[in-house]
Amino acid sequence: MLDIGKSCCYDCIVTKKPMTLPSKGKKLSTNEIKSISIALKDVGIRAIHPEKMESFADYLVNKLKEKNK
Repeated sequence: MLDIGKSCCYDCIVTKKPMTLPSKGKKLSTNEIKSISIALKDVGIRAIHPEKMESFADYLVNKLKEKNK
């Protein structure tokens, strides 16, 4: 049984839709990236809003792609 209470994205589990960038495709600012990084280290993933986490994940993927070029 899946524990939905511990999920970061309730809607994604219930509707079984893949997580995607917000509809406007808004990128995070440098300040938001720093803030999210600090929050992840200090508090953990539960401190991050799912929409911000999706954008942050996109940032991390792009960062890895650039690093591996």
